[in-house]
Parts: sequence; structure tokens; C-alpha cells
Amino acid sequence: MTLPPNLRLQPRTWQVKALASWEANNRKGVVAVVTGGGKTAFAELCLERVWQTSPGHRVSIVVPSSALLDQWHVSLEEDLGLDARDIATYSGEGKPRSPSLVNLFVINTARSESPRLCSAGPTGLIVDECHRAASPENARALEGPHTFTIGLSATPERDYDNKFLEVVAPKLGPIIYEYG
Repeated sequence: MTLPPNLRLQPRTWQVKALASWEANNRKGVVAVVTGGGKTAFAELCLERVWQTSPGHRVSIVVPSSALLDQWHVSLEEDLGLDARDIATYSGEGKPRSPSLVNLFVINTARSESPRLCSAGPTGLIVDECHRAASPENARALEGPHTFTIGLSATPERDYDNKFLEVVAPKLGPIIYEYG
């Protein structure tokens, strides 16, 4: 593993402020940021901070689709400087034999695999489009003990249900920053 990772993007002002909020909330929480606002880069900024103090700390990243899984994989390599060998992908197309530094999951696969990964040792959790994890089936992907949590969404709270407060916030933490 090549450490320390080095975020190759200049953080935006909102990302620096959100990072401070996340740290102040014991590295737990959800950011509500407009589409295209830099949520992935924010999560990578948080990962960089975690790895500065705990090199090699494992993380699970849960996404709703294979397309987002691919985008995350590219971003982790290009924007954070990770080696592809340090990234394992879990989807309907396959599962690695053992966990890696970064473990990317499509949410359907994370329902069973993510909690198992937590039993292998300290693991952080990042959930992209975390509002989609509010169903009873998808909420299983949030199980585990997690050393840190990050939820990313443009719309974590929705007018027509309370699932964010009932399901997502207890697992990932409250909304700690809003942008846009």
C-alpha cells in the first residue's frame, strides 16, 4: 500500500468546514450537498485525514449502483492516489476473497458482505446517496461497529418520510453540514 495518500484536489471552502464539523462530531455524520458539489472529494479528504493518524485503516464504501462503484474506483486512484491493488470491489459481478484497504460495495451486495467485513477488524463506513439506505433491506448494509461514518446525499431528508431520522441518522450520524 502506498501511504500516506495524497489528495490531488484542492479542497473547497465548504469541504474544509465540513471536515471540521465531522471531526468535531467524533468522525460521524452526513453532509447534505447539491449534486456535483464535491461529495466524493469531501469523503476522500476525510479518508486522507483518517490515514494520516491511522495508516492502513480499512474502509467500506457503499454505493447504490455499479456506475457509481466505477466512478469511485477511478476517483480513489486518480484523486487520492491509491493503487488499484488496495481497492476491492464487491458487486453482483464478483466478490474478492479477502478485504482490502478500501472495499467498494454496491448496496445490494453490502447487505451481507459489509457486516462480515466489520468482523475482520476496525472498519470505517462511507455511504454515497445514503438516503437510499433507509429501506429495511438496505439498512443491513449499515450494520457493524464502524470506527467512523460518512453519509453523502443531496437529499438526505425527504418530506414524505422519516426514514432518515429512523434509520440513517442512528447509524451514520446527524446532518453535520449543508451546502447548496
